[in-house]
Amino acid sequence: MKVQRPGAYAVVVDGERVLLTELGRSGRWTLPGGLLDRGEDAGQTVRREVREETGLAIRPAEPLTYVAMSGLALAGVELPA
Repeated sequence: MKVQRPGAYAVVVDGERVLLTELGRSGRWTLPGGLLDRGEDAGQTVRREVREETGLAIRPAEPLTYVAMSGLALAGVELPA
């Protein structure tokens, strides 16, 4: 049985600009974020991941939404089941 770990991603905005990070060698862009470590909540994960990926120290606001991804399409992008 495959166990999925929860993740948290930040939407960091500056005026009309949105912060994205590049994914390794693939050249794809994504929101900064990643998987929750044991004992972390989503806010702690977002702060840690943004700091690791960009060097920025942020203070998260309220979560925008919680999404369980299991084969659904989000913003026109097909996600794996």
